[in-house]
Amino acid sequence: MFIFAPTGGPRPSRTFDGAEVRYPRLQVRVRGDVADYLGGQAFTNRVFETLESAIIGTYIDVKCLESQPIWIGYDSQNHPEWSINVELWVERSW
Repeated sequence: MFIFAPTGGPRPSRTFDGAEVRYPRLQVRVRGDVADYLGGQAFTNRVFETLESAIIGTYIDVKCLESQPIWIGYDSQNHPEWSINVELWVERSW
């Protein structure tokens, strides 16, 4: 599994109390064992479900942006691959 650094995400939201909610995004790529599509898919689905219910440090929420992992295809060494796009919610107080 590879996790890429957060990217910009949409504009922050500001609340009346001066706080700001930011929404950085990241992509998780999951690679299965060689020629084991079903095993890789089962593992990827577990990663997806774990991310959907994750409590990560100071983040308010973690949301998968699609309803299921995205099938990418096989890499050059015949590993099946999927991606999961994630949005993190974090509050920043001024």
